[in-house]
Amino acid sequence: MSDAKPYIIKLYSKIISKTASWILENPYLSILIGILAIISCVNIKFGYSILGIDNYSAFLNVNHNTLRSLLTTWRDYRGLGVVSDSEVTDIWRNLYYFFGQFVIPNNLLEQLYYLFTLNLGVLTTYKLGEHIFKRANKDKLLSRYSGLFGFLAAFFYLFNINTLSVFYFPMLMFVARFYALPVTVYVLIRIMDTPKISTKKMIMYVALLLISSVTFIVPTVFITMLMVVFMVGLSRWEHYRRVVLALIIFILINFYWLLPFVNYTHQKSEDIKFASTFIWFNEALLNKNDSYYAPERSILLIPQFYDMKYVKTDTKEAFMYHPLYERYSSTDWNIEKTFLWLFPALYILGGVLLLYKGIRSFEWLWIPATTFVFVFFSMNKFGPLGFIYSFIGKVIPIFEIIF
Repeated sequence: MSDAKPYIIKLYSKIISKTASWILENPYLSILIGILAIISCVNIKFGYSILGIDNYSAFLNVNHNTLRSLLTTWRDYRGLGVVSDSEVTDIWRNLYYFFGQFVIPNNLLEQLYYLFTLNLGVLTTYKLGEHIFKRANKDKLLSRYSGLFGFLAAFFYLFNINTLSVFYFPMLMFVARFYALPVTVYVLIRIMDTPKISTKKMIMYVALLLISSVTFIVPTVFITMLMVVFMVGLSRWEHYRRVVLALIIFILINFYWLLPFVNYTHQKSEDIKFASTFIWFNEALLNKNDSYYAPERSILLIPQFYDMKYVKTDTKEAFMYHPLYERYSSTDWNIEKTFLWLFPALYILGGVLLLYKGIRSFEWLWIPATTFVFVFFSMNKFGPLGFIYSFIGKVIPIFEIIF
């Protein structure tokens, strides 16, 4: 036993030394991991379950739901969750519950899944920002700040109203999209930018794209994702072979749900024209007017459910779901508004700089283009370019159903 002590002490010293060295080499990533660790620890609630009408609480019946997702038969068992026709994409999350239930209580598995999506989304945004900055600045003096740039990108991706709403009103497709968007963009950019990829990395990339496909349980999310992917591809068209390869990989990976979905849609094609009825019903239910589509809301990334109110049964008083928005909407100016407007101010400035940089290189134009397209669609027909939105809606009837 005494002989083992020096070995253990030496092992601990080596681990501490390597950890300290890694932290010094990656200070910004270390800070980010520390922030995420604190958020994760304080949000674990033992004995609690996350439950809602739109979060697909598959852990309530893991064994059956895993089989149903695998066979795309959930549409016959809609006890919980939103109406969708690509339920097979949920197989990856259900497999996590299926194997995890033997080690961790189901309600805790659900919480860990949401924390996993938060952490993966933020850390991938860091890697994406770091990669973009290195590619945009070949100069060694500037490229050494790539870690700082990645940290700022991840920091604002973590701390904005939309992120707060995604996890305050957990809906499966949007929680999954939180990590799916940066993961998909990062993986495809790496494929487009790398002449030769090792087998191990390609396997990892395919696995990341597969688990990201959970967000396509609502197929319209795939359309918006595809728009981003095409904009990224067009901006890198000088390497068209690798761009085409990346697009083919992305689409082929999603064939496992796209083919059944297309077949189902074809069978139900006569009913698609009635789908807008549900859109109009939701609009009437949520009482949306032109102020809801104001540019301020779109620029600040204020999501749909953030400013909804609830009524306390005992006092009959109406309150907003989150106190932060209560403060934001009730005062002229405060520290919250200053911080919230800092994010759009920076991304607008960054977009302008990238447009200027795009005069010499199209490689970065996808970033301001994605921002513009998002703001354009989120303002609906009430924005400054609303006439274009209305025109497209008349030419393509399904356009207003999707967007």
